[in-house]
Amino acid sequence: MNSKYDDMLVPPSKVGKWMLFLSQAEVNQVWKKIKEAIMEGHLWNSKVSTTDPTNLTYAIMIYTKDYNDVDDVINTLEYLERTGIKPANKIIKYKTDEQTRAGIYSGGKQRASIYDSATIKQKRRSQNDELSWRRRDGVSNLAPTTSNWRTSYNSRRN
Repeated sequence: MNSKYDDMLVPPSKVGKWMLFLSQAEVNQVWKKIKEAIMEGHLWNSKVSTTDPTNLTYAIMIYTKDYNDVDDVINTLEYLERTGIKPANKIIKYKTDEQTRAGIYSGGKQRASIYDSATIKQKRRSQNDELSWRRRDGVSNLAPTTSNWRTSYNSRRN
């Protein structure tokens, strides 16, 4: 059984996925690695498209529980990179299942992804910059606001 998220309930409205598009020559080897990673608890869930004689590209979706959990989304990407599942020279996209259910696909009027592998790590850095308002001596660099107070209070409680 997969233990990546410890049997927590996962709201379908929060689920998202990294999307790999592979050739017939690549798909079986990559799919084998993904299945092993799921069984070992490194990845949560995935699916692969079946054979379609009119399309020579296969799609593999690698899911995460919450597209707002940027750390988990990035950790999943880094696992895909580290293990060679994601080719080093390819940029891959991440989209929500809500986008898929709404019929939002590439080539349409709306943007079909919320992250990509080339820029998402910058999002983590910007979040860390927002949290770096506390100086080394533990005193806030910012004027106190309700949100700063909550961050400070919650971090001190733990």
